[in-house]
Amino acid sequence: MQRPHWDYYLTLVEDLESLSRYIDFSEANAQTYSIELVRLLLSIGSEVDVVCKVVCSLSSTEKKAKNIDQYRKVLIAQYPQLPNIAVSAPKHSLCFRPWESWNNSINPVWWSAYNNVKHERDSFYNQATLWNVLKAASGLCVVVGYLHRDWLEESAIRRPFLFFDSEYNAEPVFQIKPRLKLP
Repeated sequence: MQRPHWDYYLTLVEDLESLSRYIDFSEANAQTYSIELVRLLLSIGSEVDVVCKVVCSLSSTEKKAKNIDQYRKVLIAQYPQLPNIAVSAPKHSLCFRPWESWNNSINPVWWSAYNNVKHERDSFYNQATLWNVLKAASGLCVVVGYLHRDWLEESAIRRPFLFFDSEYNAEPVFQIKPRLKLP
């Protein structure tokens, strides 16, 4: 498998798209939660963690980033526009900026929900909401995009239902700070 993280992202958003047959993806259902949303949140959050680690290791010459706070520092230093990237689901008229809170050095609410559900599901089951899952999947889209940016920019790919917003059709998505060269 050449791009396992991209392929897994596609699988996860296909699962989400199937879910839209049962839950309308709208503001009215933003706080809907279910066992299926728990499964998706845990799968997506775990993949966000894995992909952030990989992107950080490719982006930084410093020690390996091991948690979300370290990922934020490395990724913002290398990709200063990352928090502003928009991901949309045009079919549902939705648009998210899943990493926007990083502009204020705060981790996303959906990331906290993922960790709460992962570690204390009995107390935080209701945080596996439709909105947290969609925002987590949007966050995964962004970091997978940075991981495969060269390939994505050069390839004519089938756009999944949740992908970079159309505002990037004329503008590059991946504005990258030049990597510092070691002496």
